[in-house]
Amino acid sequence: MAPLTSALYDQKVVQEELEKLGELRGEVAKTAEELMARCNGEIFPCDALASAALSRAFNLIDGFGLLVKGGNYQCAVGLLRFQLDNVLRLFGVTTCGDAHGIASDVLTGTPLARIKHDSGQKMHDAYLVELLSERNPWVQDVYRILSGFIHLSDTHFQHMLMQSVQTPDGTRKFHVSDTDNYVPSEHKVNLVRTFATVTRGVVELVQEWASKRDSFGQPQVLRARFKQVV
Repeated sequence: MAPLTSALYDQKVVQEELEKLGELRGEVAKTAEELMARCNGEIFPCDALASAALSRAFNLIDGFGLLVKGGNYQCAVGLLRFQLDNVLRLFGVTTCGDAHGIASDVLTGTPLARIKHDSGQKMHDAYLVELLSERNPWVQDVYRILSGFIHLSDTHFQHMLMQSVQTPDGTRKFHVSDTDNYVPSEHKVNLVRTFATVTRGVVELVQEWASKRDSFGQPQVLRARFKQVV
């Protein structure tokens, strides 16, 4: 059998990483089941928020895989930013003493950016990134890079330049394309691996919440406070 060409090898690595990512769906489902078992039939606000994060994570895994396979790198990066949003917000809420109260406000429409963390800082994205970076220092750089894809910026111009061709006479031919053939395969591999890492972050945060949720109030107290189980 002839050896794989570099391009085919790179595609194979991307596919292998996507398959590994797909296996995380099982971990998401198992974590949801474990959380429900901990709740024992009574779901309070932060339980509901954690469940919503898992549901969103499930959908993002599937959507991300489709985009990568479809050659849509720029949109796939956007979904990585969405997954990081799951981590940032869940981390912010679950590190507050009144996690259920904050989650209740969020579930009824109050933007998290208007709510203060126990530290006294409002939980806007910049603060949540700062907070999480104490635990994972790489978050700040990843957030900055991803934000360049979310907002129309120089990042999109650079990607357009990557698709252009310099002609002998010094001019440049620009292309508007719906494929990501111009993106080096190693970037795609890193993208998938980073998405998997962030997805595991969602799973781990929900597992942490499930393990400590009983310390955030007795069921009878929570029932009285929130009037009814979610």
